[in-house]
Amino acid sequence: MSIRPRRLRTSVTIVAFAMTFAIMSIAAIVMVAFSHRQLIDAVDVSLEESIDEASSELGVSFGRTRFRGLPGPGPRALGIRVRDSTRSLQLINESGTVVSASRSVAEEPALVDPTGEVQDGEFSTVDGLDERYRVASTELQDGLTLVAAYSLVDVDESLTTQRRALILGIPLLSGLLGVLIWFVLGRALKPVEDIREQVAAIGHGRLDQRVPVPSRSVELAALASTMNDMLERLDSAAQRQDRFVSDAAHELRSPLTGIRSQLEVNIAHPDAGETSTSQPTMLVEAIRMQDLVDDLLALAREDQVGSNVSRVELDLDDIVIDVADQLRLTSSLDVDISGVSAARVRGDATQLRRVLRNLADNAGRHARTRVECTLSEVGTVVRFVISDDGPGISPDDAETVFDRFTRLDESRARDAGGSGLGLAISREILERHGGTIVLDTTYESGARFVLELPRALS
Repeated sequence: MSIRPRRLRTSVTIVAFAMTFAIMSIAAIVMVAFSHRQLIDAVDVSLEESIDEASSELGVSFGRTRFRGLPGPGPRALGIRVRDSTRSLQLINESGTVVSASRSVAEEPALVDPTGEVQDGEFSTVDGLDERYRVASTELQDGLTLVAAYSLVDVDESLTTQRRALILGIPLLSGLLGVLIWFVLGRALKPVEDIREQVAAIGHGRLDQRVPVPSRSVELAALASTMNDMLERLDSAAQRQDRFVSDAAHELRSPLTGIRSQLEVNIAHPDAGETSTSQPTMLVEAIRMQDLVDDLLALAREDQVGSNVSRVELDLDDIVIDVADQLRLTSSLDVDISGVSAARVRGDATQLRRVLRNLADNAGRHARTRVECTLSEVGTVVRFVISDDGPGISPDDAETVFDRFTRLDESRARDAGGSGLGLAISREILERHGGTIVLDTTYESGARFVLELPRALS
């Protein structure tokens, strides 16, 4: 949320106002031009009718030699009927003198230059003494030109009124729309601001808090719910990290304390002859600490790798046999691999080897005399089962045993117990490979773990 709601509110309002003003201005220009064109077309139609009627009437009059004397101005002098005050007529001779005119244009000079080429049906706009006219002309007998004129006063006033209304109305309507958008956005973005303030107030120690979920907007409710889900995951991750750091510090403290105590005794009593006898103990503690550090680094790598694991086909039975041989060399247990058959999977050989080694080490620590391994392909999965004849695990702890730093046998010696991370690491690696691992709670002769991986289908 890098853009504050107030800035977004202002930006949207300004953009909306500008776009509305521009669109309405363009529409107003088009509307005024269209109105002007419509009015002028109506005037031209009226002029065309007037020129046709006047030409017809004057033609009859000329045929009867009625206008030989060309009397003075006035409708009667022209011998035609004038139907309204906005339409006027002029009769102009070859020299450009008005020889007769309607009363409305009696004072106007010739509205058309007869010395030029007069084209019948051609319309033009001319300026009179005090007003503008739309005119049309036609050539008559004896070098006379008949001009029909229409005053544009009403047309100009209508367009002027329209322009003024638009000049005042467009900014007013745009401003009202801007104010409306401002208030609407303010109400719409209020939940966003509440969410932002709540998120800003949430720190590392307050990840248990959640943002408010608005009820009026489905989209904002979905955003708030998604953010709460993210906070839930962050809170869970932070809690796991805190527990992990605390458990790791506790586990590292024990071997370090043992080594330090033994060194302090050796330094305080250099002649006691206990240096040689304490060295094996310190070596065991150092090995335990090294194993723990290795497991912690493995967990850190697993968390960083995530779901990105290499996928190559490999023979899982070869890894099982190698791990079993190593268990035989480091213990006196009877390791049975007669039930191991060929099986191919896709995955990371190093990570899968670590899983099998963790399971073998776990079984070797708790077994009394015997460990049994079986491997087979069952349909589309590869199933690996490892069991021991040790004390077993309670069904109630079938899931707890896979938690980090879990030790169920608190009475065992420290050097016999692992770091409590092996099974947790194994489950995380298998989940990234699309596999599973569970404790067989029906097995009563010890502990049995069942591992399944997708089979490599060639």
